[in-house]
Amino acid sequence: RIRRYTNESAAVAYTLVQENFETNSKRSTNYRFGVDYDINNRTSFGVLVNGFSSPYSEDGNYENKFDGSGQMVDSVVYAGSDLRNHSNNNAVSVILTNKFMRPGNELNLSFDYLNYNVESRQVSQSDSYLTDGSFKEKYILISNSDYSAKIYSSKLDFSNKIFGDWVLETGLQTIFSFRNNIGEYYNKDGNLDIPNALLSN
Repeated sequence: RIRRYTNESAAVAYTLVQENFETNSKRSTNYRFGVDYDINNRTSFGVLVNGFSSPYSEDGNYENKFDGSGQMVDSVVYAGSDLRNHSNNNAVSVILTNKFMRPGNELNLSFDYLNYNVESRQVSQSDSYLTDGSFKEKYILISNSDYSAKIYSSKLDFSNKIFGDWVLETGLQTIFSFRNNIGEYYNKDGNLDIPNALLSN
């Protein structure tokens, strides 16, 4: 795609012409399976496992051309981007159900675990050229943005038939979570990756 921006309010009016070309690819894989087991005629036990994996990639090439007065080319910046992103989600649920002798009375106990991860890496490179076409400078920025979360939960439900069709339901639930994210940035200098302390967190 081509975009054109004109800034006439600047000290020296200029026009920015951008030519962008991007390609991307995304795939997703899901899985789910479970098993139930009857301990006796009133108590059952079940396990459910599910999750997904979704890799994503994006490649882009960009040309930024600055036209000065008289629409003459002032400078050109060629940029490239290589993005790789991978999301993973895995979950396990364990359920125990017990039906008491008295009809309508039931106890449900469940434990759940969720593990979620996103790994992201991007390499951006820009090459600048002057008016006469001579090379000015190269700038390469590498970013690693990872996120992870682990969530644990448990739930207890009790149904108690009071009288007739009246049922009293009570329950208790607890949730614990641990989350972590990083934002690491590096500048490329030859074969060295130099940490960028201003951007990293």
